[in-house]
Amino acid sequence: MDIELVEKTIDTKMHYIKSESGNEYRYSLYKDWRNNKSNCNDKKLVCIMLNPSKAKCVEGDNTITNIINYFSKENFERLVVYNLFALMCTEPKELKNRESSYEELNIKFIKEELKMLNNEDIIFIGWGRIEKKSRYVKNQANSILDLLYPYESKLRCFRDKNGIMPRHPVVIGKEWTLEMYKINKY
Repeated sequence: MDIELVEKTIDTKMHYIKSESGNEYRYSLYKDWRNNKSNCNDKKLVCIMLNPSKAKCVEGDNTITNIINYFSKENFERLVVYNLFALMCTEPKELKNRESSYEELNIKFIKEELKMLNNEDIIFIGWGRIEKKSRYVKNQANSILDLLYPYESKLRCFRDKNGIMPRHPVVIGKEWTLEMYKINKY
């Protein structure tokens, strides 16, 4: 019996800042588990969710783990996570405490990423159901959707067995399917 040693390294980077008031902002989280990291044409998943919870370079969370587990099976080898809001918090209602001067950078990072998309990349909408969220959440989603119009053919999201979409990937149900995301403003 031959036992094989399998090694895989996940390179992780993030754009992050701690404000003077103590709030933490994560603008991007990048994970790369390719064997040949010099090939820029490998499939990349660009994920846009509501706000970062607690995942950083080393510390993970259920959402990031679920995304990597699901999409690595779909032959994706890179993940870049962005959010509607950069403020790191575990409860979305805390978003009202965001500092606009720090949030303004968020759109800039997303715009730069969109310029670097290749043919194989997809954009995953994972912010969940925001129909009942505050007006500022809907406005921010609409601003991001405006940026995504030219990339609509690349947009995907999870749909649950009841037809509800987009779903947030903190828990991925076995009956969920990956679907095209059609832009529909809030």
